[in-house]
Amino acid sequence: MQDIDFSQIGNGATGDPKQTPKPPKPAIPGAIISLKFETAKRDLIGPYLAKGILIKAEALKIQVNNDASKIEATDLGSRIHKLIKQIDEKADGIIKDPKQYVSEVNNIRKQVKKALEEAKEYLREELKQHKAREDLANRKQEELIRKKNEELQKELDEEAKKSGIEAPKVGPVRLPGKDNITRTESGSSHGRGQWKYEVLDITQVPRNYLKQEVDPRYINIEIKHGLRDEVDKDGNLIKLAIPGIRIFWDETIAFR
Repeated sequence: MQDIDFSQIGNGATGDPKQTPKPPKPAIPGAIISLKFETAKRDLIGPYLAKGILIKAEALKIQVNNDASKIEATDLGSRIHKLIKQIDEKADGIIKDPKQYVSEVNNIRKQVKKALEEAKEYLREELKQHKAREDLANRKQEELIRKKNEELQKELDEEAKKSGIEAPKVGPVRLPGKDNITRTESGSSHGRGQWKYEVLDITQVPRNYLKQEVDPRYINIEIKHGLRDEVDKDGNLIKLAIPGIRIFWDETIAFR
């Protein structure tokens, strides 16, 4: 059965040449699929459902115990086989277009989402790298301030010693942190992360952290309680907290 093109259905024109015909309406996939379902009920359920129940009852009465019953069973089995094939062909013909429609829509959706996810991942990585550069710049500025404070403290200590008084203490200075959230009219992005670990060399991992492999429960408990690798001011590894395992801060950018 061919699909009905709803764009070709009459639009109410009376045939009067003076009347301006209305533009045809586009076909509606949902209407076509609904029509297909009605066709399925008419062409499948109607002629085949009752017949299938009767044939089953007929088949269950057959007991093969002689040549005549063997021929009867073979004949009915062959007719059932052909009827099943006929039903499959009829059903496949009915669902072909809707099935293709669903498949094509899903394919387009996958392509569009893939392109958008790749674009989002690129922007996420750009924001992540920018935040890493900002964090590094802040650490360098804080280190510079710390050194200046140490020099100032030495000068104050020397002056105070000469004057016989107690020198004032120069407190630590930290730069104000930037807002972790970037807001726009469309939404926002923010840094989000957690402490994770990776196995570098399982042969070096202490037995209390092992079962057949590294047991994440023990390591995650240690991390939760503050276990960290020793790193320098630039984040370079000095010493592993657990031999054979690296503990690191994994940060990403989330969009909302």
